[in-house]
Amino acid sequence: MKRIFILFCFLFIHLAAQATTITAQLDRNPVQINESFTLTFAANGSVDDDPDFKPLERDFEILSRNSGSNISIINGSYNRTKQWALVMMAKREGELIIPTIAFGSDQSPALRIRIKATDHTATPTDSNIFIELIADAEKSPVQAQIIITVRLLSAVNISQFAMSQLKISDLDTVVEPLGEDTQYQTSRAGRAYLVIERKYALFPQQAGTLHIPAQIGEVQIAGNRRNSFFDRFSAQGQSKRLRSAALEINVEPIPDSFKGHTWLPASKLQLTEDWSPSPPVFKVGEPVTRSISLIAEGATAAQLPELQKYSLSGIKLYQDQAELNDNNQATGIIGQRTEKVALVPTKPGNFTLPEIKIPWWNSKTKTREYARIPSRTINVLASTINSNQPTNSTPTEPAIPISASAANDIINEAKSAPSYWIWISLALASGWLLTLLFWFVSHRKKTQKLTEAQKKHEVSNKKRYENVIKACKKNDPHNCKNALIEWGRKQFPDTGINSLGDIVTQSRGSLKDEILKLNRAIYSRTDKQWNAQPLLNAFKTWEKNSTDETDQPQSKLQPLYPVH
Repeated sequence: MKRIFILFCFLFIHLAAQATTITAQLDRNPVQINESFTLTFAANGSVDDDPDFKPLERDFEILSRNSGSNISIINGSYNRTKQWALVMMAKREGELIIPTIAFGSDQSPALRIRIKATDHTATPTDSNIFIELIADAEKSPVQAQIIITVRLLSAVNISQFAMSQLKISDLDTVVEPLGEDTQYQTSRAGRAYLVIERKYALFPQQAGTLHIPAQIGEVQIAGNRRNSFFDRFSAQGQSKRLRSAALEINVEPIPDSFKGHTWLPASKLQLTEDWSPSPPVFKVGEPVTRSISLIAEGATAAQLPELQKYSLSGIKLYQDQAELNDNNQATGIIGQRTEKVALVPTKPGNFTLPEIKIPWWNSKTKTREYARIPSRTINVLASTINSNQPTNSTPTEPAIPISASAANDIINEAKSAPSYWIWISLALASGWLLTLLFWFVSHRKKTQKLTEAQKKHEVSNKKRYENVIKACKKNDPHNCKNALIEWGRKQFPDTGINSLGDIVTQSRGSLKDEILKLNRAIYSRTDKQWNAQPLLNAFKTWEKNSTDETDQPQSKLQPLYPVH
């Protein structure tokens, strides 16, 4: 008995000596705020369970995590080591505690790390990597285009990068991205930099101070490969969070010197016309199409006004629906509105087409200008078509009737069919009816299982839809704005809808154009004659298309490898 007790003590001491030891190590300490660091855990044996890193998320953001194992046999001794490497970033400054991490029943030791404030003594020109935020104007009239450029400049090799999307939260502003990110090389103070550039076009819809928030960038600086097995974690490089300076732009109201009916700021405006056929020949009864295009640099197509309608005695005019197109370029947006009208003369003679005159505000010269197409006189010739000419007609082939004897033969064949087929048909029909009844009952039960949460969601969406309809019918632009924002928060739940500009960014087609017109009517002192009917039509069309997409039948097949 004594020997057994000694044996158990020996085994206990041996197992205690072999217990897993977990260490924790920082690659840098102290660390500046918005800079990443690597926390590495190492276990010299098997752990009881996977680590629980949730306690770290209180004061730190885990950017990435990796794990790896190494097995070695030295002089017959087996040794297994496992590592977990976390790339992290502190959420605040100060002396922070890295808490103990549980690996089942095993635990790592706690560590202290000091997070320092960012060193503001270094200028951007002597930094290895930084972000700059630039606006093409310090002040701008309301609804005029403002170009915002975000640049990431790096003098070191980077393996990954990500930049935040520009979002305006104070003034109602339309934000339009201008193409894809571009990359090029530049030199600052004799130092070479890689530049990653992103551009936006902003259209503030109301006067005031426009705050452009600081832009955030996250980069991973490329590391050097080393020979050590465990150095592969550090070879991924250091992650760093960058922050630009914020900007403020003074958005000015419509100048008192502008007397036009529709406020239209742009850097350039052209008014052109085309004819089909070209050159046009006017004859009684023969249509000629006139296409008039309004092309604006620094304005969207929805900002461009409708051309003034006119009528001519002796010429019928058939107006086509206007075509709106936006061309997003690196230098800004070019909006184009094209209106087509067919002219059909009803009598010969000379007719004068009136002048077309569009007032606009030149945002470069800060002056009012006009785009014009001068009046022109057209000569309509008499018709040369002889209306009495005979027209060719294509004879139709007569239908071939079925004779009475052939019809009787068909009836007799049907009567002579064996009677047992009737019973088989009845049996199959009964089975089909029973199957249909079973499906109907089961489908009805499934339908009745709609949860109360789903019903409330449908009622909420319906209420928001009805509020938009009511506001449009009252022709109240401010109520329309509020109702659309509430509707947009449900329609686009993950985008943070706070203004009409946010809805414009998410919508498309006629709804986008009509919301821009609504915005213009709300904030423009010159454009007060707003009609809600086009917005109502566009909104109903959008809702119908969205409902049709939602009601598409979904596949009932289960995935081959379901996710648990």
